[in-house]
Formats: sequence, structure tokens, C-alpha cells
Amino acid sequence: SLKKTLLDINPYIQIKEHPFITANNANLLDDYDLVIDGSDNPTCRYIVNDHCMKTNRKLLSGACIGWEAQVTCYGGNNLCYRCLWGNDQVSLGGCSTLGVVGMLPGLVGMLLAI
Repeated sequence: SLKKTLLDINPYIQIKEHPFITANNANLLDDYDLVIDGSDNPTCRYIVNDHCMKTNRKLLSGACIGWEAQVTCYGGNNLCYRCLWGNDQVSLGGCSTLGVVGMLPGLVGMLLAI
């Protein structure tokens, strides 16, 4: 749906669709200098973070839970997601288990796009 909408707006852009990032296919990120993660799954966040840190890629991360949101850039000389949050975020669950205020993911998405 997103691909169709974007191509309707600008038919001259190229869009690559990717499956859910797992430890087995994280190398898909190797084609990019900047990785933008807006996943709602803590396990996926750690996989993306670890791969970006291992391959020295910048990671722009957007997250929200409940009424709270954050947008952070990791990589280079900055801290990584795991450095900031430790290893316990997976046990907390994501938006699907903890919930999120309806408009918050849209606001985070706009900040990531900027």
C-alpha cells in the first residue's frame, strides 16, 4: 500500500520492499548508508542495531510506547540501541502488547522522514 501511494505521488522513484528483518536476512541492510528503523518489535530493533553497529552504518530509530516517543540516531561515535537500553527490552514487549496512543506512531514517522 505504501509503495503504491509513493509511486502514485512520484513515479520516478525506486522503492525496494523488504521482508521483516531477522538475524538470517539482516545483510539486506548492507545496501544502505542510513538505516531507518520504525519497527514495533524489540527483537527486530536489536537485530537491526547489532547489524548496523557491526557494519558501521548510521541507524535512525523511532519508537513509541503508550504516551512516550523517541527518535534517536545511533552509529559512528554515538551510542548504540543496546548501549542505551541494555538487553532487557525484549522482555517488555512492543506496541502490540503494551499499546500506543493512536497518533503517536504517525508523529514519530514524520520525524523520521524529516
